[in-house]
Amino acid sequence: METKGTLGPIGLIAAALLVLSCMAKTGDCLAAQPLIDRLTGPRVINGVPYQDFTVYTLGRGRKAEPYKNEIVGASLSDPKTFNPSIANETSSTDILQYVFEGLTMENGVTAKIEPGVAERWSASEDGLVWTFHFRRDGQFSDGAPLTADDVLFSYNDICFNENIPGVAMRDIFKIEGEYPLVEKIDDYSVKITLPAKFAPFLRMTAGLEILPKRLLKKAVDSGDYAATWNVGTDPKQVVGTGPFKISEYTSGDRVVLTANEHYWYSDNEGRQFPQIKKMTLLICPDLNTMMVKFRARQTDGYPVRGEDYATLRRLAIENDFSIYDGGVPLGSEFLMFNQNAVSDPRGRFGVPKEKQVWFRDQKFREACAYAIDRETLINNVLMGIGAILDAAEPPSNPVFHNPNVKKYRYDLREARRILKEAGYIDYDGDGIIEKPKGVPVKFLLSTNTGNNLRVNAAQVITTDLRKLGMDVTFSPLEFNNLVSKLQVSLDWEAMLLGLTGSLDPHWGKNVWSYDGRTHFWNQKPQKPSEESQLGDWKKMVAEWESGVTDWEKEISDLYEKGAQEMDEEKRVKVYWKCQEIVAEQLPLVMAVTPEYLAAVRNKFVNLKLTPLARRLFHNADRELMIKP
Repeated sequence: METKGTLGPIGLIAAALLVLSCMAKTGDCLAAQPLIDRLTGPRVINGVPYQDFTVYTLGRGRKAEPYKNEIVGASLSDPKTFNPSIANETSSTDILQYVFEGLTMENGVTAKIEPGVAERWSASEDGLVWTFHFRRDGQFSDGAPLTADDVLFSYNDICFNENIPGVAMRDIFKIEGEYPLVEKIDDYSVKITLPAKFAPFLRMTAGLEILPKRLLKKAVDSGDYAATWNVGTDPKQVVGTGPFKISEYTSGDRVVLTANEHYWYSDNEGRQFPQIKKMTLLICPDLNTMMVKFRARQTDGYPVRGEDYATLRRLAIENDFSIYDGGVPLGSEFLMFNQNAVSDPRGRFGVPKEKQVWFRDQKFREACAYAIDRETLINNVLMGIGAILDAAEPPSNPVFHNPNVKKYRYDLREARRILKEAGYIDYDGDGIIEKPKGVPVKFLLSTNTGNNLRVNAAQVITTDLRKLGMDVTFSPLEFNNLVSKLQVSLDWEAMLLGLTGSLDPHWGKNVWSYDGRTHFWNQKPQKPSEESQLGDWKKMVAEWESGVTDWEKEISDLYEKGAQEMDEEKRVKVYWKCQEIVAEQLPLVMAVTPEYLAAVRNKFVNLKLTPLARRLFHNADRELMIKP
């Protein structure tokens, strides 16, 4: 059965419902008109139908002569690593997605699976055996050829190697506790045999980066791979097969990417891509600084907040940019509590036992869900440009979103009733509830600094929870410090965070499997690198396992079932059940999400903003160009 990148029913439905907020041409007639607001209507772009979309302001504007052949963007944090295998935060992945690619790639507009390192593939009738054929002109960015040995190394020696801690894709590829068998056919072909049916397999191959065996095998063999290609590495040593390569990194200032002259893609007109030869990412401390740099024409794109719209609307034509609305993104924003409850001989692992009493109490989390004033968050923080989230799969995922999950609307009376019945009482009359008597409910709520929307939302939620008699202190953290607390020390209490999301729920397996790498609220202790610490680690794992709840195990089992269910309707029902459990148990208390607005210079051809792509300049590898 030859697949050639076809997607099937899921992709076709998603493609038909995705929102695209950009037009192929602005048209000279718009230049003389006032700013155009709420331009709506169905469109067919490149043969793909889209529902109604909105372009807030669209005009030719005053061109800055000449347009430079580069993209200048911005990031709220320095990258944490240049190693794509262990990168698990957007400050790193937003860069590395341009430097590396997998066997396949996901089209950010149509959602179809297209060729990446592999130019074609086929599957057996039972869907268990897949054969991938690589392009013979495939090269790494240093000019060395890509072969099947690099593919086997990337899958078997890195992703499936459990001696390497923190590999982000490992949980996603495990099926019934086993990994696929990856074998070499010849220098340009591999065979992958699955241990069981695996519905999202082809889509998952887009996310596992192919890495050079000749450069990294020594680090894997010595046990040093997890520390390889850190941010202190000379960028020229970081070698991938993607459209760009890292050429410069200055901490606190910028990351510079330049076009990979060995990249394989050329279009039907014979143009070699990427056409854009340089991409610079400026490191900014916060969104306000990003706004200043965009208004000063120092950057080409800016993620517009609701509070920015009125100002930017007035400046759009004068400053030669347009504002696009990509609709509600696939990601989620949520409040969560640290339920980690393991004793670590080397120090605290999780939260003290008195706080475990609260955070592991479903009634406590339920009361907090009722106390969040989501309408105020939308109106006062997002300035009306956003949506309430109820389900773990957002409404922008039309195939898998469950609209029937339990919903929590602002109701302080109900929240207080739940707490009182659960034994949370202000015994001494000081305004702070206690459980047990004499132990006041007191904790820190954190989010990442620089993201003004999250900071403002966290402050509103802090006020909401105080109305329940909780002593809550807002304590924002620098992003990389926050990630370290989440994944290493587990030294946090409550957190307002987000996940980027994806079209296929299986991408979230590392969050929802109880032993997943990013099962943040109750995380399995990481295996230490030193053999002398293995004894303590095994004791910690045994203690952790005794605290895993039945509903966590049920969700894990459902994710296994959903991955192996080949009937789409039955598969949807599986993930709907997962969302119902999450909405009932509330490990993540869903909040709100801003619409995906972006202000972009009018310098680009084929700019295609979609909620699926997750990157503004996602198609720089094979479509995006600069206007002459």
